[in-house]
Amino acid sequence: MKWTLVSWFGNTPLARAVMFIPIVAQFAIYSERYLPERWGLNNTLWLYWSLNLLAAGQILYSLAAPRAIKRFGSDEEKFIESALNTWSTLRFQLQATRYVQSHFEFWKGGPLELPVQTNSDLEQRFQRLETDYVAERNNLSDRKRTIIASLRTVTRDAPLSVPFAGGTAKDWLAFFEDLQGKPLSPTQEDSVRTLNFFSQHDANDNQWKLDILNWLYLSANRSRSALCAIVASLYLAGSIYFLWNTARNLWSIAMISTHQGFLPQN
Repeated sequence: MKWTLVSWFGNTPLARAVMFIPIVAQFAIYSERYLPERWGLNNTLWLYWSLNLLAAGQILYSLAAPRAIKRFGSDEEKFIESALNTWSTLRFQLQATRYVQSHFEFWKGGPLELPVQTNSDLEQRFQRLETDYVAERNNLSDRKRTIIASLRTVTRDAPLSVPFAGGTAKDWLAFFEDLQGKPLSPTQEDSVRTLNFFSQHDANDNQWKLDILNWLYLSANRSRSALCAIVASLYLAGSIYFLWNTARNLWSIAMISTHQGFLPQN
């Protein structure tokens, strides 16, 4: 379940007026006698519950939906345009760190699981790696040291500027294979290649910013999927209950009006 699927309703002015819905719902309760006698609307509790289901969904949407979705809905291009015009370089560099960290999700429990739990653990890892690769006597040692230095920055949540590491995709794959101690899976290889491509972007080219913004928007849209499903269920239940009972009561009014039309006039 994605947030853009529920944002079409959650971002509307009607949905944002959620604070007034309980007032309308309470009116339905207090009008339980007036509405049936005046308009023939029976069982007006349906209005109370349908409005409160929508209100509950909107409150949860306001609390749980990502900020980007609440502001821009399904318009990713508008989100990207706004970010490019308003975000500082430092903010992009901080998000670059988050972007790189996201590529280590498949190393759960491994030597590069992020974030690192303690600083001492961090230092032990990188000291061992640096010792191993400094001892190498081949052309790859310097390139691998730049990868290690970059990862040290990433694990410390420091801003990351592009380009931030040298080496080819082959160098990166070899480094991570050595680190893991076994061949990489196809998913891991794809992620490492993407990371290597990102590491060598030109700082003056906006492409690295676009990579980050696309990742941020897609990640936000897919986050908290269980809560998103609950919001969608509340919206759907409230809407169906409201529309069904509205149609049923309109039919009752029509029948009453038709019946009264055939009554003899005094």
